[in-house]
Amino acid sequence: MRRSIYLVLAPFLLVGLLSGCASVYTAPDLRSYESAHSKLAVLPFDVTFDSEYMDAKAFATELEQAEIQHGELFQGMLKAELLNAQRRDLSSVEFQSNSETNALLTGALSKPATYKVLSTMKTSEVCKILGVDAVIFGYMKVRRPLESYGGPNLASQLMVGLFGKTKQAHIRLSIHGCEENKIIWKYDHIAKGGLLSSPQSAATAALREAVSAFPYKRN
Repeated sequence: MRRSIYLVLAPFLLVGLLSGCASVYTAPDLRSYESAHSKLAVLPFDVTFDSEYMDAKAFATELEQAEIQHGELFQGMLKAELLNAQRRDLSSVEFQSNSETNALLTGALSKPATYKVLSTMKTSEVCKILGVDAVIFGYMKVRRPLESYGGPNLASQLMVGLFGKTKQAHIRLSIHGCEENKIIWKYDHIAKGGLLSSPQSAATAALREAVSAFPYKRN
């Protein structure tokens, strides 16, 4: 996992720019939550790869594997961006380590804590297992021309970005307060128009934009 994150965060060529406007929702009483919350956890992402060429049914198993792997990968990428903000003293909260988050959930559920599993649970149940004040859900949908690729190596090919260029990346982040049991902040953005080198580089750019709008900023 560390190696994958290193590859993602290493320098890469951007051959275009993100475009489009982000939609941000904040609860009217967000300020009170910001002052009351001290620790948050980032959950594995809900990831979808959408190709206009590849037969998704023929490669359903491989696609599911790739999406699960990227769910954890993007979880790590978001955490890295949040920690960068924290190191710059821009954040007023702590973030539970992803390894602890995933280990606690897997231990309590007796199975891997994928988004598909977590989506069947109440936020309060997830919070009780993790012992945090709020949890961050992430969604990423990547559109790209996969053409004739596929097969057993689909997941690894996606991981290192061997496919064509990403046409669109839709990112959605939401913070769910544990005691409030509701969404207190949501960020929604579709990046399109610029072509980026891989799903990871598209995600990095999109997540960086999202973190710039993240709450819990120091005064």
